[in-house]
Amino acid sequence: MATESAEHEITLDPKEPVGSNAALLTLPEGTVPPPEQCVICLDHISDQAIALPCHHNQFDFTCLGTWLQRQQVCPLCKCQVTAIRFNIRDGDEQRGQVFHLQPECPPDGRSTTRFDAASAARQRRFRQARAYARGGHYHTARAARPEASKDSALDFRKQVYRQRLYSLHVGTNRISRYRNLTPASFATDERLNSRARMWIRRELQVFGFLNPDAPQSSRPGSTDRRASNADFLLEYIIGILKSIDLKGSAGQAEELLKDFLGRDNARLFLHELEAWLRSPYERLTDWDRAVQYAMPSGLDTQHSGSSHGRSDNISCLPMTGAKPRDSEGSVPRWFSERFVLGHDGVRTRPT
Repeated sequence: MATESAEHEITLDPKEPVGSNAALLTLPEGTVPPPEQCVICLDHISDQAIALPCHHNQFDFTCLGTWLQRQQVCPLCKCQVTAIRFNIRDGDEQRGQVFHLQPECPPDGRSTTRFDAASAARQRRFRQARAYARGGHYHTARAARPEASKDSALDFRKQVYRQRLYSLHVGTNRISRYRNLTPASFATDERLNSRARMWIRRELQVFGFLNPDAPQSSRPGSTDRRASNADFLLEYIIGILKSIDLKGSAGQAEELLKDFLGRDNARLFLHELEAWLRSPYERLTDWDRAVQYAMPSGLDTQHSGSSHGRSDNISCLPMTGAKPRDSEGSVPRWFSERFVLGHDGVRTRPT
C-alpha cells in the first residue's frame, strides 16, 4: 500500500485493505486548490457541481461525473455521494437540477416492497420532469405516436451509426454560413446551447439503452432509468461543450463520452454534433435535408428511397438486422442502473 504523501499527490488510505471497495482515492490535507478551481482537474470551474449530501462544491460537472464512474464517493471527504446538484444559477446553491444515484437492487436480484414503491413514485416524477424539460405540460394520457417523418429521420440516424458514416465537411465561409466553434461560444450563446440540446435529445434516441420506448428489461424502474440516463447524458454533454474543444488533439471529449456510448459511437456522435452546430440551420429537418454522406462502395441502396430531400447520390440506407458494434454491453453498470433524475431542487426549463 502506498504511504507516500508528496505535495499534490493523490494517495490511498493505508488503513484500508488493498483491492477492497473501501480503498478509495483521497486528497491529502493542504493540497486543495483555490475555490475557483476544480479539485479534480485543477482547472477553472466552468459548470459547478455539488456532491450531496456532503455539499462539497469545488468540482466541475464533467469532472465529478467522470470521477463517479470509478467510485461513488466525494473526492474531498470520502463520503458516499448519493446525488449531484448542477446547473446552478446566480451562485444560489439551493437552485439547479439534481440527479440522484439510485440504490442498488438487493443482492439476490429480487426487489423489496420498498424498492417497488420508490420505483413507482420515481416513474410518476420522471414523466412530469421529462414533459416539463421538453417544454410542455404533463398529461396522464400517453402521447400520440410521432409522425412518420420523425420516425424516418430517426431510422436514418440509426443507419448512420450502423454503417459508420461521417457527414461530409463543409467549409467555413460567408456563402455556406458554417462557422467554427470553441467552448467560449457555449458560455455566451444561448441560441447555440438551445440548438445543441435539440440535436442531442434526438440523437440519444438512437441508442436503445437510453430510449424508454425500447424493449425493457424485467428489472423494476427500467423505463425510469433509461429516460433519466438520457437526461443526465444530455447535461453531461452540454458540460463537455462548455469546457472542452470537441476536436481537441488530446481527444478529451471522446474519452469522456466513450464510457457511455462506446468509443466508435462517441467519435461519430461528436463529429455529427459538431457538423450540426457549425451549420446555420435552426431546424433539424432543414439539416437533415442538407447534410450529405459518402455512401460506402458496394452498399445496396436499391430498396431505399431518398430521405428528406437528399440528392440522388446521398440516399437513405436500407434497414438491416445488424446490431451496432457498440451495444448496451459497453455501457457501465453505474450509469445504466443507478443514475436517476431527482425531483427536489428546481428543474430549470431548457432554453
